[in-house]
Amino acid sequence: MRIVFLIAIALIVAGSCLLGEYKNANDVKSGISLAKAGYVVIVVVLAFIAGFDGFFWSKYSKLSPDSRKVRQNVDLCA
Repeated sequence: MRIVFLIAIALIVAGSCLLGEYKNANDVKSGISLAKAGYVVIVVVLAFIAGFDGFFWSKYSKLSPDSRKVRQNVDLCA
């Protein structure tokens, strides 16, 4: 998950760098696309984390002690 998050940040940074190349319209269009792709990846990662947490929250009473520990750690990260 961390690697995907780092890839998203790299996409946003690369897109922002290309957006700075205002002299070339193609670079600007590519920059916009890269930045949007990075934002989409971040939204997907956050949605996955929220879904993961929601699933464990709904099953909390049935979870093993180890799974409860995982849920507590996810809450600490959020």
